[in-house]
Amino acid sequence: MGWGWFIVVRLPVSGIVQIGEMARADRYTYVSLVGIFLLCVQQFSEWPVHPAFRHARWRTAGVAAFICLILGTLAVVAWEQTRAWYDSISVFRHALAVTSDNYIAEANLGSALFDAGSKAEGLAHYQEAIRLQAPALEHHRRAAMEAERRHQLPTAIYHYGKVLTLVPWDADVHRRLGSVLLQEGEYAKALVQYNEALRYDRNAIPPRLGVARVLIAQQRFTEARGLLKAILQLDAENKEAAALLQTLLAELPSN
Repeated sequence: MGWGWFIVVRLPVSGIVQIGEMARADRYTYVSLVGIFLLCVQQFSEWPVHPAFRHARWRTAGVAAFICLILGTLAVVAWEQTRAWYDSISVFRHALAVTSDNYIAEANLGSALFDAGSKAEGLAHYQEAIRLQAPALEHHRRAAMEAERRHQLPTAIYHYGKVLTLVPWDADVHRRLGSVLLQEGEYAKALVQYNEALRYDRNAIPPRLGVARVLIAQQRFTEARGLLKAILQLDAENKEAAALLQTLLAELPSN
């Protein structure tokens, strides 16, 4: 029963068919090891009635002491391991310490450091992730732009998402993804991407125009009009903002 549980549960993550980008992960052991625990408990439960132990209390005491030693050692090791799982920064620092050329850990550590305010250090890890995955990054960027040109929007969304896993600070990619999502009618998701673009480039006009287009699509005309006026205050020569505002004023003179 124990071995059967272990083997069957491990099959989906055995490497025969890889799930996602991770070939190995600690979490793959959590459920599968239940089978091994069942096996061990069943075996240990038989020891007290085994002929070798039935009339030898010292042997039973020795086995009990040995088991306590193992459990104590495992408890110490588990306690020590929790230090690596304290937060996102410690998790991915540990991952980099025990692996090599791990672009996923580099990118995630960069993101965690960036969010914690250590932007210079975070950027260094982002750049290392880009160096490790430069060919794949360029592939996804080109594939996304080509798919967008061909109006293959789901494909473009997929590839832009792949780019952002490595360069989440790329304001232009966020803006492009927002534009594709807007065309797909995913207004809430598009708004998130435009706001992310502004998070990394606060003075950018194109993401603001994208937000205005989302507001118009959502029929939030008063907000859109206010935003377009604000854009024109920043860039009085912006023809796109002026045209959108003129259209709004023409269609909704009473607003």
